[in-house]
Amino acid sequence: MRKRNSLLIIAASLFLISGCGNLEKEVKPIRDTQAANQTVTTGRVDHGVYQGILTEGTYQTSTIRGITASGSSSGFNQRNFETGLLQFSKEIFPTDLYYFHEGQVLDEETVTKWLGRESKENPEGLNASDPKQPLIFQQIIEYDFFKEEGRTLGGLSFGLAFTRYDESGEVQEQISQDVLMRQIKKTVNAILSRLRKTPQFEKIPIMIGIFEQANKKDINGGRYIYKAVSKDGEQAVDVFDEVNEAYVTLPVLSGQTNIATEEGINKVFQTFQSSLQTAFPKVVGVTGKVHFIEREIETIVINLDSKYFSQTEIDSLAQFVGKQIESLFEDIQGTVEVQIQSVTTPQAYVGRKAGTKEVISYQFR
Repeated sequence: MRKRNSLLIIAASLFLISGCGNLEKEVKPIRDTQAANQTVTTGRVDHGVYQGILTEGTYQTSTIRGITASGSSSGFNQRNFETGLLQFSKEIFPTDLYYFHEGQVLDEETVTKWLGRESKENPEGLNASDPKQPLIFQQIIEYDFFKEEGRTLGGLSFGLAFTRYDESGEVQEQISQDVLMRQIKKTVNAILSRLRKTPQFEKIPIMIGIFEQANKKDINGGRYIYKAVSKDGEQAVDVFDEVNEAYVTLPVLSGQTNIATEEGINKVFQTFQSSLQTAFPKVVGVTGKVHFIEREIETIVINLDSKYFSQTEIDSLAQFVGKQIESLFEDIQGTVEVQIQSVTTPQAYVGRKAGTKEVISYQFR
């Protein structure tokens, strides 16, 4: 869970899907378009991060990012949706064996149709045909992984986002677990079946992450609830691995109980907050967000709103924060980050990576 050379030019490019009525036309294989053994990547300074592929010297973005069935998604959901899929992908496609490419297999037209309702006009739609039923399947993201030489597609990861809330009426209604699971299985198996019909994707591993969107007003955002890997050409997933994931905003409101209070991290955070604002009373805001996987802290990110402005003030504040991380957060194995900022500008970053003791501090001059 915590797993963390020379310039090479990509000799492979993914052709986008064109049309949804015939899958053979929807998904096209990679073809060599440039000289062999010439692949350019971003390079990297952190071995826990993928080297990104540059196509003809340029980083390509995904055309399907942000497309939703309902036309909107909260930023809290989107951030958790993207970072969670990348994290789970590293378990299947290690950063030292694969290069990363933003999704290029699915295009905007295809994803829009898949997110729509099934109908005579849109037979590829994966949401319920009955307009009285909610649009449960909400969003897709895709990541592509190339093998180390950078020319062969080694696998794909798809994040599929679903909502539990029917927000179409005046009163928000919750969708039942049975209805949600039927939609999940229908969607996953339809997508796998469509992809597997193309020889290029017939045998490669395809990872699927199932994301449950939070209510739009929930500042914690949604979370992954299941994941699965389709190998050896499997066109269906019968069994999903449950993901025990949670995002919690700190400090927890008085009287509330959740995993952050149960595991004691809320108390640690409150001690940090009190010590900090006693020593530096012009730190006017201290908030945090902690990410748990299997009840273990994966990351904790703390934001400080500062009314200190001189360089010596910011340096002293950052040093104090660093010593607090060393002492108060010593037993936390996950990544700890503290971002110090004024109303208009970032001032400093103080942090410690997962599994290490060294605290890194950087002041923005």
